[in-house]
Amino acid sequence: LQMPGIDFTIPSPTTIQILGATNVEDVIDVRNMGRTGANTIGTATITSTDSTTARSLATRFADVVNVKDFGAVGNDAVDDTAAFNSAITRALATNNPILIPAGIYRVDNLDVIPNDIEQTLKIVGVGKRSSVIRHTGDGALIHL
Repeated sequence: LQMPGIDFTIPSPTTIQILGATNVEDVIDVRNMGRTGANTIGTATITSTDSTTARSLATRFADVVNVKDFGAVGNDAVDDTAAFNSAITRALATNNPILIPAGIYRVDNLDVIPNDIEQTLKIVGVGKRSSVIRHTGDGALIHL
């Protein structure tokens, strides 16, 4: 449990300042613990480490289509096929790459991607042997 004033401060209604060192792989989980009123960040922006341009979280999250945002679990037990199909549909609609976070994703035969698509479908993992798609179907995993 993080304590205000010790582990973080809230210098303005749209800013949380983490005190102390953080690493690239650290996860910061912000939860509403009984706060009343608006529960949105609104127009708040963030600036990534070593970048110069502040952007909203919505804009930053829209840069990629994350399979976990569509319900993928990646625990090598749950069928993640529907989540992958939804992510592919969204990626084709937005022309954004699909991100597959670390995990083992069980995926049956995916929907057929239309032959007449004009954009590139880019699928990105997070590291060598970190993002694994375990094909559980009997045909091809994906048809392009």
